Amino acid sequence: MEQAWDHEETQRAHPPARCRLRGGCPDRPRSDNKALPVPVRAGPTHEEAEAVRDRLIAAVTAGREPKTKAKFGELLDKMLEVADLDFTTRGMYQGYIERTIRPVFGEMEVGEIEQRPDLLDSLYASLRRCKKLCGGRRGLVDHRPAGRGKRREDGTPDHVCDERCRPHQCKPAEPATIAQIHAIIKRTFGYGVRWKWIDENPAVSASPPEVTAEHDDPPSPDEAVRLLAAAEEHSYAMAVLIWLALVTGARRGELCALRWPNVNEAEGDLLIGGSYAVRKGQRMIKPTKTHRKRRLALDPGTLELLASYREECRKEALVAGGDLDEDGFIFSADGFGKTPWNPDTVGKWFRQIAVAASVETTLPGCGTTTRPRC
Repeated sequence: MEQAWDHEETQRAHPPARCRLRGGCPDRPRSDNKALPVPVRAGPTHEEAEAVRDRLIAAVTAGREPKTKAKFGELLDKMLEVADLDFTTRGMYQGYIERTIRPVFGEMEVGEIEQRPDLLDSLYASLRRCKKLCGGRRGLVDHRPAGRGKRREDGTPDHVCDERCRPHQCKPAEPATIAQIHAIIKRTFGYGVRWKWIDENPAVSASPPEVTAEHDDPPSPDEAVRLLAAAEEHSYAMAVLIWLALVTGARRGELCALRWPNVNEAEGDLLIGGSYAVRKGQRMIKPTKTHRKRRLALDPGTLELLASYREECRKEALVAGGDLDEDGFIFSADGFGKTPWNPDTVGKWFRQIAVAASVETTLPGCGTTTRPRC
């Protein structure tokens, strides 16, 4: 026969834990206000503790473990994965992250940086001293040959150094560059706050430099003549591109994306409908920076120049054993209109031409402030 449960016996065998509460009861006389026993709830049983443990293990397995121990590099990767970024903007973000942000903060915990916003100000101060964050180290080299960005697995430059590789000289980063790095860090921590990895965005407390809108004067008529003369020494095609940049103000990516049908000789105008971009081997025609197409009027002299240049391209294509694609790119790397010029290559050529012409200016089409480099 099943034994009945004896409540009193159970209480005697397992008495509840008690503590003594000092201060007494306000309803009793002061003489009776002694320490009173107060029952305290017993701690969890062994079975309950195991259940809590199992829930924690399941949470970790499901990827819901606390993120305050996560590295900032993980947060950067997650931000790049979900952020809605333009093709060129994504390339720019990745460049700043790999060159500057990840080497400094990549292995630090997000919670640590959250408690130390002064670390961000220290980074910005270091960049104002040297954009390569040399830290005053001696024996460094500024590598300048083509492909200087390529690195071997051990981190050394993937080229043979020559006279163009010179001892390092500290040069400060531009305020706009530091502000862009700050914007990337702030955006990344913003995602961290939204995802509950951290409670506050430390970048809000940091102090990036102020950026003032300073623009160099456009080339004067005399400087424009010198630029065009130096461009003709480089190539006829480059002279045409610089002329278009001068008269239209189009950006270099927009000029590289131009096709022959964009030139309307009957109406005397030019359609700017896209921009060509190259990032880490990926090539694409993307919308313009303003995400708007625009039609620009061309003067008769410019129309005549383009017609002459088109005829010259036809002749060169025939000499090369082919035909010019009449719907192809105006500035073509293959000579047949199939492949457009790389905007970065155009920028490099423009700098060379500006140095040869002794001109220091900003040309909208090339988007580059040209300063002679020693």
